[in-house]
Amino acid sequence: MSEIDKESEPVYPTNLDVVDFNGNEHQVIGTVRTKDPLKDKFILKDLQTGEIFRVTNGATFSFGKMRDPGQGNVYRRDEDVKVTGKIISGEIEKD
Repeated sequence: MSEIDKESEPVYPTNLDVVDFNGNEHQVIGTVRTKDPLKDKFILKDLQTGEIFRVTNGATFSFGKMRDPGQGNVYRRDEDVKVTGKIISGEIEKD
């Protein structure tokens, strides 16, 4: 699930957005949008390790004040990538 905009519709991050999850920066590479917070999934790529995983079970996206990537994380700086928000709660889905 995601935060609700003015028209009461969920707002989801777009693919390639960078978000905080558990204190680390991750690139959103996919979403499963069901409008049910217990079924939505976010597919994230850890920008430090390259690990790809799914976050589900109540995962919520929340916009934050846009900021530059953390110190030392100069990925795609030439494309002006910003950290756009965070994935709050949810669990990493086990295979």
